[in-house]
Amino acid sequence: MIRHRLLVLSIVATGLVACNVREESENDRSGNAVAAEEASGDYRAGQRPITNESFANAVRSGRLETGVPDGWTQTSDTDGQFTHRFVAGPGEGQPTLALSPEFGNFSTARIGMTALIGDIQIGTPGFRVLRTTDIDVPGATSAVRLDFNYGTEETRGVFGGTWIVAADERTNDAVAVALSAPAPLDRALADRIQASLVMHPRE
Repeated sequence: MIRHRLLVLSIVATGLVACNVREESENDRSGNAVAAEEASGDYRAGQRPITNESFANAVRSGRLETGVPDGWTQTSDTDGQFTHRFVAGPGEGQPTLALSPEFGNFSTARIGMTALIGDIQIGTPGFRVLRTTDIDVPGATSAVRLDFNYGTEETRGVFGGTWIVAADERTNDAVAVALSAPAPLDRALADRIQASLVMHPRE
């Protein structure tokens, strides 16, 4: 199976990549993206108090807080901006949740997401956007979720991924989470991760 790796920030042409994402997202709406939407329902979390009730276990680092599924364990294997990593079990190819409490300085979440997309488009076979959605994350002024697939059977397997980037335009702080697993990714789990996210005020 393709090596699980979390793709980190690269410098890309923002306008070109953003245009690419919009086109792929619209084209996919008649196919797999529609099925994903029907399975997962509405991704928008809506306004809610700054609290975490989606999982029994919550992790906070800096301004980022998120729930972690029961039984998942933290590993020392990190990648670039993603400094916390949790896995569902031992061995390669396990569902993985990675956190970036200091993702970068971005005034909007979509600018931060564009940087992530640029990296995966350049170096990863089989990358295909299923859906991009503006969502609500308490404490953030903007947030966006990207659902996608990557990899091929010829490159040892297809994986599903969900990225969420949240930003605070008042401080230009941004946080991010990355969920990945062998396809098909459990979209209900991705929904729960989204619902658990909080961007706390600066301390």
